[in-house]
Amino acid sequence: MRGQTPIQRDGTKRLADSETQPQPLESLLSKNRFPNRSSLRIHEVSDALQLTFGHVANLVQEYRDTGGESGLPALNLSTGNGSQTGTGRNPTGRGCWRIAVSDYDKFLRKRLGL
Repeated sequence: MRGQTPIQRDGTKRLADSETQPQPLESLLSKNRFPNRSSLRIHEVSDALQLTFGHVANLVQEYRDTGGESGLPALNLSTGNGSQTGTGRNPTGRGCWRIAVSDYDKFLRKRLGL
């Protein structure tokens, strides 16, 4: 039966699982998760990846600390600087960070091997 499409009892072709629904990792990509969007908020990324807000914020800080070698790039709209976190107990602009969907997809592809 290799190479043939399985037939159901009623005579119709049964679609492979990959044809009926997106692959789990593929479903995380922005085109499936956030259609027609150009940027994302930190909480949207944390919800999509089932991470805490703090974890995603740490990934943004990691990007800054490593000079873009790893982590997740974001733009702080309050300062206009990329991946800036500020200092002190309440980092400036955490709620103002935006992640471009293209950077979100690059991050997923790199981390998940898509």
